[in-house]
Amino acid sequence: MDYFGLKLKDILGQLGCPHPNNDHDDLQKIMDQEKQLLKDGVALNDYLTLSVKDNHRTFHYYLSPIYDDNTICGLLGLIMDVTSQMD
Repeated sequence: MDYFGLKLKDILGQLGCPHPNNDHDDLQKIMDQEKQLLKDGVALNDYLTLSVKDNHRTFHYYLSPIYDDNTICGLLGLIMDVTSQMD
């Protein structure tokens, strides 16, 4: 909430994350990439810019599979706010 200047009242009763100025396709892309990662085991290393109330933030996200006996048993992910570096 701090990143986007939101108050609790702004998000109460909403499903998912508040992204009124974002293209839903970007968030769907991440979910599709995660499904593909679970299928083929190739790590994700990508960027996403989100905008809420004219506040833009760019995130670098990395998601890697965790293996147990050659089977994916989980995911390890990092999300970093890289807005200042991208500006």
